[in-house]
Amino acid sequence: MLKILNGTDIALAIYSEGPLGSAALGQTLSLGRAVIASTLTAFREVQQRGNCLKLVPARAPFELTETILALIRDHAGRLQLHENALAFARKHTFEALAQHIIKTMR
Repeated sequence: MLKILNGTDIALAIYSEGPLGSAALGQTLSLGRAVIASTLTAFREVQQRGNCLKLVPARAPFELTETILALIRDHAGRLQLHENALAFARKHTFEALAQHIIKTMR
């Protein structure tokens, strides 16, 4: 997966029904990729915390297409998502998540 992601500028996390979370999303953000994701609860929370995604409604192919094309044309927007993705990934590591779970469970 990393080999594929290394060859991309934009990644998609499009689901019609949601996962509760996505390790693949975390990996993608840690590589600094611009990500277009479905407006699922988990992804909306990531966006609220990191401003590192472009969100589109699930089952909305025309909106997805328009968002992809707009992001391809918007170099500055992709760069901003890249920077925000890296910042989010540095702050929300798996180690930080484990620490939070341990603290919460005590």
